[in-house]
Amino acid sequence: MLDFVHRPQSPRLLLEPALMATEAPSIAVLRVRITRPQSFTEIIGPRYANAVLNVAIDRLKSALHGSDSLLRMDKDELAIVLNPMQSVAEAEEVANEMIDLLQRPYFCRGKSARLNVAVGIAVSPDDGTDVETLLYCAETALDFAEVSHASRSILYEDDLEAKTEARHALSGDLASAVESSQLHLYYQPQFSIDGTRVVGFQTSPQWKHPQHGWISPSNFLPLAEEIGVLQDIAAWALRTACIQAAALRPRFTLSVATCPLQFTSGKILPSVAGALATTGLEPSRLALEIPEQALLHESNALRSTIDSLHRMGVKLVLANVGSSFGALDLLNRFPFSSVTLEAALVGQSSRQRSIVRAAAMLAKELGLSALAQGIETEADLSDAAADGCTAVQGPLLGNIVTASQMPAIAGHPAGHEGGKLVQ
Repeated sequence: MLDFVHRPQSPRLLLEPALMATEAPSIAVLRVRITRPQSFTEIIGPRYANAVLNVAIDRLKSALHGSDSLLRMDKDELAIVLNPMQSVAEAEEVANEMIDLLQRPYFCRGKSARLNVAVGIAVSPDDGTDVETLLYCAETALDFAEVSHASRSILYEDDLEAKTEARHALSGDLASAVESSQLHLYYQPQFSIDGTRVVGFQTSPQWKHPQHGWISPSNFLPLAEEIGVLQDIAAWALRTACIQAAALRPRFTLSVATCPLQFTSGKILPSVAGALATTGLEPSRLALEIPEQALLHESNALRSTIDSLHRMGVKLVLANVGSSFGALDLLNRFPFSSVTLEAALVGQSSRQRSIVRAAAMLAKELGLSALAQGIETEADLSDAAADGCTAVQGPLLGNIVTASQMPAIAGHPAGHEGGKLVQ
């Protein structure tokens, strides 16, 4: 029978009987940490934000079986015991299903928001045969999942503690990366749906660490958000892109990512106006990619900011649509010129592809373009065309380039010849 303890309690009561069984089966210990971003409380309100954990627990129960146990370790941390565990793959599958369930939007008073979730896994007998060891290993895996902003669960390994410490050390280095000129701006070319014509470029900040070499944005941008320097990096990328775009011939549009904090802090409008005035770049050649999270807490101030950017003449892009159909409503409420689709949707199930088709169809009805990201194969490109996308980007068509390489790429775009891409 599924067991759940509402109040904080030691997991020893659940683990010891299972470990002391005469023929002890393999078991898995999952430690789950649920955190509420500041934006979550702002959107939902503190009264309801504190009650969300009960809803999250109900979701978790649906992923467990009758013999599994769930209890609360403290306010925002849970322990789950899978007993028996058929395989390590089964434990990871259950843990990842929990993450998917917990990260779905929570709705309250007509608004929706999301939680941050991290899960660490330890298994017996591989990682230990006593309560203390299993809990320690699961917590070590949980800590690494949290600091690395892993989108899936983390299984304990012997070197995770060292990796976690290295991640913390990297935080200190990143704080001074902008001032020490370690960040460099690269550009991902964007192509027409047939892959033969460059239609723009998307900025891609890269970090050249003095000891560790090149670090991709997927690895350091979540860390930048955690330590509070993401807004500084976004502002640097905006200035740099405008400078380099002003010198670019032919005159292509450059897409620059923004972060929610730029809107909540009120700094996005003066940053854009200052960058355009300083560089002389035509506003129509700057596209601001706005994440869904920046628009969830709609207010008069946010609406005024979006309208001001629109009147300024810059293009507004709803970025990374793909987690739910709810984002599509934003296309009707704000003056976007285009939408980019989550790279993870490419080549996925029919249900996920339906989000691509719905977004592309709505974009077409509204006179907007729809760009599919992450195009890696000819099949991906064919699917994007069939789903109604109007533009694409990804390794199949072209990898990131420097500012000095952009004119050559733009002047001699990629094309297909005999089924193969040539440049």
